[in-house]
Amino acid sequence: LMQPVMGEPHLRLLCHEGEFDDLLGDLALHRLDVVLSDRPAPGNANIKLYNHALGSSPVSWYGTASLVKAAKKKFP
Repeated sequence: LMQPVMGEPHLRLLCHEGEFDDLLGDLALHRLDVVLSDRPAPGNANIKLYNHALGSSPVSWYGTASLVKAAKKKFP
């Protein structure tokens, strides 16, 4: 995802990991320029945010027969 900009000579890229709400708070306070997440930001009239889907990927779950049987009742 970041490969196209990694070769930019004057780019300073810092990555932070954290709780979604904390990252959005830092974004609102201009401590961050962008947040990459697995979900869109919630609607908030006090903060102007834009959401853009960057892509998607399939997810597969695997397990032993006993785990599958046990999880079938409550999963997902």
